[in-house]
Amino acid sequence: MEVEKAIHSVNMLCRVLKVSASGYYAWRGREPSCRERADAELRKEIVSIHSASRETYGAPACTPHCALGAASAAPGSVWRA
Repeated sequence: MEVEKAIHSVNMLCRVLKVSASGYYAWRGREPSCRERADAELRKEIVSIHSASRETYGAPACTPHCALGAASAAPGSVWRA
């Protein structure tokens, strides 16, 4: 929606997406959820592990290393992040 705002009005985009404009603006102003914050932290850890492995580790190999770190991670969380 951010990209399309340059071309179309927010009201028109909201109408097409069947959401209220007030709901869109409320969503934009919200703080990240607990899950989004945890995913961002996990993503940093995954990038660090991936870089340390000379960019050879994928999600399956990163999962056990993430579980050893500060934030334990389930395989699905590693794939999602």
